[in-house]
Amino acid sequence: RVLLTGEAADRPLAEAVAAAMEREAEVLCGRTTLGSLALVLSKSRLLVTNDTGVSHIAAALRVPSVVLFLHSDPERWAPLDRERHLVLVGETAVQNSCLHDLGGHRCLADGCRFGGGTTGGRPILPDEVVRAALSLLDARGAHARA
Repeated sequence: RVLLTGEAADRPLAEAVAAAMEREAEVLCGRTTLGSLALVLSKSRLLVTNDTGVSHIAAALRVPSVVLFLHSDPERWAPLDRERHLVLVGETAVQNSCLHDLGGHRCLADGCRFGGGTTGGRPILPDEVVRAALSLLDARGAHARA
């Protein structure tokens, strides 16, 4: 069973994603509280998400996840358990400002990779996400059989 979650404003996009999927998906955007989202996650085999609060809930609940990073620093925000949580990093087309809000931090002088300028913009491809998700599901199945 596939569930798509998010805020109410995410519903049109989630419905478009669900319509494009081969497998049926239920759209829960705008219909979950933090508590009910945690309950859904606790019963889940896998989470695929961007770097948002839900990834941290999954980490706390020890639910395997694939976390996509485009606009934030995975070294700072990714789950620590890199066997249970796979991190995929892409690059945005332009990064003009640092995402660190640290006193005294100067991106260009400190060599911060978010220090501005333009990158080539490497997207995270759907096949990468599918491979990562399947590898976690396969690993989890192997642990359950052992």
